[in-house]
Amino acid sequence: IRDIKLNQACRALRETTLSIPSICKLVGYETTEHFMRTFKKAYGMTPGNIGKLPVRFWKNNWFSSHASV
Repeated sequence: IRDIKLNQACRALRETTLSIPSICKLVGYETTEHFMRTFKKAYGMTPGNIGKLPVRFWKNNWFSSHASV
């Protein structure tokens, strides 16, 4: 379930202009703090850094294959 939520969050971060708190509620996290900790633990970066990544990470579906734990 965690991976599904995180994949949905990555998609929302990439494809929408929603704020991080809005996305965390959209995918089912009760608090932004918990979402941020879980995201960073899984991907090694915060959700705010997603927009800085090169397009190749999205095209290669990097996030689906790099979630840890």
